[in-house]
Amino acid sequence: MGCAKSSEADERQGGGNRLRRPRPWRHEGNRVSWSELHEMRTTFWRNAPRYAGRAAIWEALEAAAECDLTYAQRILDSNSIRYPNGDMTLCIDDEGTRYELPPYLLSEPTNMDRGAANMIGRILRR
Repeated sequence: MGCAKSSEADERQGGGNRLRRPRPWRHEGNRVSWSELHEMRTTFWRNAPRYAGRAAIWEALEAAAECDLTYAQRILDSNSIRYPNGDMTLCIDDEGTRYELPPYLLSEPTNMDRGAANMIGRILRR
């Protein structure tokens, strides 16, 4: 009587919060271009299986990082991946393994170089 029990979904989502983008962040040093950001992301995901954790979870995290938040949340939930911070900067699988994702995988920096040449490069990569 008077007790409340959190649901499994609430626990998985870090207390019932919906998945959100990470806080705004600034790239240290010079402004980063679209091509530089793309290269940073490609390098991270290429090397991710070498880090601790399971390859299948890294693949799910990459897929989730590259889509909209609603679909990303479905990917995380279907793979039993918790995100206690409310965003994907820290993810924990069902075995308790931690996966720390840098913000550049999840959003653009506040000091992004948004020049026309970079925008064209972004469109051509699609």
